[in-house]
Amino acid sequence: MQDIQELCHRVLVIDHGKIFFDGPLDEIVDRFSGYKILSLTFEKEATRDLSAFGEVTEQTPVSVQLKVPRAKVTETCRELLEACDVSDINVQEVPVEEVIRQLFGERRESHRATDLAPTEAAQAT
Repeated sequence: MQDIQELCHRVLVIDHGKIFFDGPLDEIVDRFSGYKILSLTFEKEATRDLSAFGEVTEQTPVSVQLKVPRAKVTETCRELLEACDVSDINVQEVPVEEVIRQLFGERRESHRATDLAPTEAAQAT
């Protein structure tokens, strides 16, 4: 996917024959991902429960990766820096592959729900 990101600046996403998205690749992440990834390394072993700061996706004794809502990234970074002995912090976007996978998974579920609704209504009568 990295090579696609380097070569393609515009993306056209078609879903069920209709244009769903037409714009810059980076905008897909900005518009459809509600999270960012915080990667932290600590001076010493972290002993406190870090799940209060976000969804823990990876953890070792001296590092953690958290999924944090976009709107709370700055606040969460500040709180982590105050609460823990942080030696390094990195804020990253959710990978575009994950955003697209999540987006189409949600749309597929939405289409299934609307496809099932008339059938369920017919069975109820």
